[in-house]
Amino acid sequence: MKRTFYVTWAMVILAGCIPPRQKQISKVDGAWGPAAVTHVRVQMQGLGEASNNGLLLPAVSPDGRWIACLDYRGETPPTLESLWTGENLSGMSLHLRELAEGSQTRVVCPSGAIWPAWSSDGARLAYVVHAGEENCSLSLYDTASGKTERLNVALRGIMTPAFSPSGEAIAFVALGQTPGHFQLFVLSLADRKLTPCPTNSPNEQHAWPTWTADGRIVFLRQSESQSQVAHWKPGAFPPEALVDAAIPDTPMGRFQSFAGLGRALSPDDQRFAYYDVLQDRIVLLSLRGDGMRVELKPGARAGCWYDATRFVAATDGELRLFADSENSALLVRGAWLPRECVHNTHQLILCTRGAHRREFHVIRMQVDAVQ
Repeated sequence: MKRTFYVTWAMVILAGCIPPRQKQISKVDGAWGPAAVTHVRVQMQGLGEASNNGLLLPAVSPDGRWIACLDYRGETPPTLESLWTGENLSGMSLHLRELAEGSQTRVVCPSGAIWPAWSSDGARLAYVVHAGEENCSLSLYDTASGKTERLNVALRGIMTPAFSPSGEAIAFVALGQTPGHFQLFVLSLADRKLTPCPTNSPNEQHAWPTWTADGRIVFLRQSESQSQVAHWKPGAFPPEALVDAAIPDTPMGRFQSFAGLGRALSPDDQRFAYYDVLQDRIVLLSLRGDGMRVELKPGARAGCWYDATRFVAATDGELRLFADSENSALLVRGAWLPRECVHNTHQLILCTRGAHRREFHVIRMQVDAVQ
């Protein structure tokens, strides 16, 4: 019989770790100031299983309704390089289901699927399909109709698709005109117009685009060992650097810096999170130009934004709610992978170890901060 992990809605009250006299982080007149969390209460509910494919973590829709995951059943396991080359992905299938009791799993794509990404309303799922070394395409799946639309984009190495807030465009990176270099592109879903992001040099690399509420694209820009978080608004202004970031200038380094995180941007689009490979910790950067930087606890490698000022981060042994590098509240011990914090609900969707190597347990966690 298949094992199901279920935690009843029992209340767990944990003493907070934040001394009231120490400075924490919140938005005060556009700056970072006190953000009180003294105790937390946590409720947990099991939501069944999701497959563990060994490359990408499951993708949860922003409304917390859906989960999309990849399942690998091939003979030759893919490597991390498969994420951008597409090699050995013939056995990779894409599945989704509602995060509700009794929901049925749907097979969205039976072969060659990678990089699932949700629209902001959870109505559509974008993903990349590889069908041979030279055959790479974007596809859209509609959760209501169950229909799939293939977008014929004549590019190779497509990665990290991201819907605009309105759902009218998709940003992604792909191999551009310079061999071996990844460039940011925007595809309009209305007229299929493809717009490349301008570059300053042929050696420039782009990675991990994320949209802001006002239609800008925040992304990683690297050139000549310099890594910057930049932004660009197609048709409005060219790419501009916002802040430096210590991210290795290699495909593997770029992947490691974001693979364990949810959306890099905070809900108010004012802060940017990434995993610092050399320091082995998550770093939060201000995008306001004030130079503010927060380094979380060493060993924090996975996480997501809890709200505009606080971040939920996981180490190998515990899950914490961070206000800044010194002040945090213990949520629960164990190995956890936060995937999404549902907007304005303080509900976290997380993955934890499953009964078998090939699966995760999915958990809904309600977090209440007690002042």
